[in-house]
Amino acid sequence: MKKYNVLIDTQEGQLFLFPIKAESYKHANALVMRESSRHDFLDGLEISTIGVFEEGNSVNLLENTTF
Repeated sequence: MKKYNVLIDTQEGQLFLFPIKAESYKHANALVMRESSRHDFLDGLEISTIGVFEEGNSVNLLENTTF
């Protein structure tokens, strides 16, 4: 498991950074999106992921992916 930081944006332009341990950056993103529904301060807000960063690295893994 690696440590990741997932940066999300709300429809109101608020940014939140969630540190999480996961098997991959995709897994980290999925966990944060699922868990965000359990936070009262995000209840009813539309959210989107801006970036996923491995701890200690500034590379946004969502932008650094080839398909």
